[in-house]
Formats: sequence, C-alpha cells, structure tokens
Amino acid sequence: LGLGQKSGLPLSGEASGILPGPDWLRSATRGTLVDGQTANVSIGQGYVLTTPLQMAMVAATVANGGTSYYPRIVDQ
Repeated sequence: LGLGQKSGLPLSGEASGILPGPDWLRSATRGTLVDGQTANVSIGQGYVLTTPLQMAMVAATVANGGTSYYPRIVDQ
C-alpha cells in the first residue's frame, strides 16, 4: 500500500513515514516487539507514522476493491 515508503512523486520534503517491524524496533529502541506493540501497529497506532498522501493511497485502494494505483500529479 506504500506505507513506510516515499511515493516517488516529485514532491519536495516528502517523508517516507514509518511502518515498524521487529528489525526497526530493535534498531530504534533497542527493544523487542511484544504482543501489545503488535496490536498497536496493526490498528495504525504506536510507532506508525504516515503521510496524508499515504493514507489517501490506502483509502483509494480500499475504494478500488483492492487495486492500488500509482499516484500522479496532473496540470489540468
């Protein structure tokens, strides 16, 4: 769905966001992933960090019946 990655659009200052996993947690917090953190990540809370564009892509994928399209910027 593009979470935790840049969109590839020519946008200045775009952040990739964070979709944490066990490896990220070990490197960022020197801890281990426990069940409570897994539950928080699964519902989009805790260490999850997304951009508005990423959330728009998630909503569009759900609206399109699971088909994910690459976002584009159009002039007109």
